[in-house]
Amino acid sequence: MVLAAFLGSDDFWTAVIGIGGVIVGAAATLWVALYVAKPKRGLVWEEVRNVSLLRSSSLGLLSVAHDGRVLTNPRLVEVSVRNTGRRDVEPSMFSNGNSSLVFEYGSPIVQLVDSFSEPASGGVPETSINGDRLHVHPSLIAEKQKVTFSVLLDGEVAAVNLASAQIAHNPVREAVSGRRSADPLGWFQNVTMALTALLSIVVIILVTWNDGKEPSSDEGPPLVKYTDVTVENCIKWQKDIHKQSVFIRYCVPSPGAKPSMGPAWR
Repeated sequence: MVLAAFLGSDDFWTAVIGIGGVIVGAAATLWVALYVAKPKRGLVWEEVRNVSLLRSSSLGLLSVAHDGRVLTNPRLVEVSVRNTGRRDVEPSMFSNGNSSLVFEYGSPIVQLVDSFSEPASGGVPETSINGDRLHVHPSLIAEKQKVTFSVLLDGEVAAVNLASAQIAHNPVREAVSGRRSADPLGWFQNVTMALTALLSIVVIILVTWNDGKEPSSDEGPPLVKYTDVTVENCIKWQKDIHKQSVFIRYCVPSPGAKPSMGPAWR
């Protein structure tokens, strides 16, 4: 009885709106915590190209030389570094100076052939070579900026490895095709959508249950505010077959009741 009266009252919708407000407030707080207070940070590196400059069919016919020295197995390898975070990577974040970000190629590096930035307005970090390793010096890598390094090697094909990644607050990982990067904001959006869907389902179930529920003669009349007990409402309740119990309780005085207890006495 009490539940049925509550579902059909203004208090029910006030409660629904209140719950919705709590969910929205919690979602906003979570968004601030994940997106603003702790923004996503990180670098992603990728071996873009690793190709031989000589085909097997051209061996003995062509050669590649560098500074007067003929290269036995010249290769061109490109590696890109992309800032996937929502904050710039500052030079001060390179925790180990010129050895903070180092790539190992597996064959001696002959020369850095080219290095460029996307967008072109971004700066390109300086580099140094030590055997088969390319050291990327501390530099600003802006949000969403990608830097590519092209090096000339002399040796057999080998996969590039990340030899050192010491950049504060910015994990460095290798790009993997088909894998989505972990994003706290994506998780937050999924949780928000789930909570919203759950609230909607609860509201639909409660409203449907209330609308389809037949009044029971064993139950007492729904609760009504005394301020709503007026002559006009009593006439409406008397004509409504589903409001007979309300009419009898609030509009028809019981024996011995004072005339001031209901509009029917007036």
